[in-house]
Amino acid sequence: MKKTQIYAIMKTVKKGGDVSDNRGKGKEATKRTTSLINDIAAEIQKDARVTIRTLAGAYGLSKDTIHKILIEDTGL
Repeated sequence: MKKTQIYAIMKTVKKGGDVSDNRGKGKEATKRTTSLINDIAAEIQKDARVTIRTLAGAYGLSKDTIHKILIEDTGL
């Protein structure tokens, strides 16, 4: 950690601010909802050759999220 980061944290603490870990603050967590899972399963049933990359682009999700949905939620 750089000195400037430490000084910024110390300044925040002195002012009574929160210094919790804010990594990934800009990313919004994606929830694997039932409707999303059903939509993706329907896409797979329409075209079994659709790729994870294509599904990720279509739904605005990461490839990892699509992969988890396929493996954990649909059992594919």
